[in-house]
Amino acid sequence: MDSISNGKQIIINVKNTVRSKMKKFFRHHGVFNRPFDAFAIVLRGECNYCFTDGREFTVHQGEILYLAKGNSYYMFVTSEIYDVIFVDFEFASVEERYSQIFTVSSGTSLESVFTSLHDLSGSDDVPSQMSLLYTIYARICAKEKEKSEDSHNLRSSKDRIEREFKDYQLSVTSLSDSLGISEVYFRRLFAEKYGTSPSKYIRAVRISHAKELLRYSQLSINECASECGFSSAQYFCRAFKEVTNMTPNEYRKKKFRGI
Repeated sequence: MDSISNGKQIIINVKNTVRSKMKKFFRHHGVFNRPFDAFAIVLRGECNYCFTDGREFTVHQGEILYLAKGNSYYMFVTSEIYDVIFVDFEFASVEERYSQIFTVSSGTSLESVFTSLHDLSGSDDVPSQMSLLYTIYARICAKEKEKSEDSHNLRSSKDRIEREFKDYQLSVTSLSDSLGISEVYFRRLFAEKYGTSPSKYIRAVRISHAKELLRYSQLSINECASECGFSSAQYFCRAFKEVTNMTPNEYRKKKFRGI
């Protein structure tokens, strides 16, 4: 199966554009062997899509949906109203593709593009329709490329933390500066991907290494602090107790007692 977000697919025509307002219902609506590819924007509400190959996802207001030609699925509207604009079209490639959800930050401007396409539905102005459709496609691809680059950068930052944690100058500032992004943006991206802040992750890696030294070495507390990237023994003891509820000395004695 192929993803459309690599931007390598070529759109050859626009079939039709439809605005659908579906009310909440307690039975499913089935679509079998979808005849065309489609982009859709959710103007209001949410809907759960269950595909016959076992995949499923829920699309929400403001999100962009790609439905692949040939896919079969069931729709379950879970909100009072599911208001959506569908644009049916065809890609030139016959390769099998999979349906996806895309979150584009400036969804409001894309809503106007979908609306303009809907206004042109049934007209003979094919160039304008294709231009608008490619605008949607280009925005999706750009967003996915940005997301992929962010993911790669975050992995490299995480690897750097695990490799350079002994350097007490390693910080959120130095990590964000190396990526050329703001600290606020870096913190948000890191937390979204790893479920914790970068500063907490740096501390967790350092504390984890400190535990090993306290268990298996005869290094002093000052030496442990230095080996783990803490700028002072005082800071090390405070951070260690915040995480473990024990001072480094208490932790070492407890482990030596075999408790």
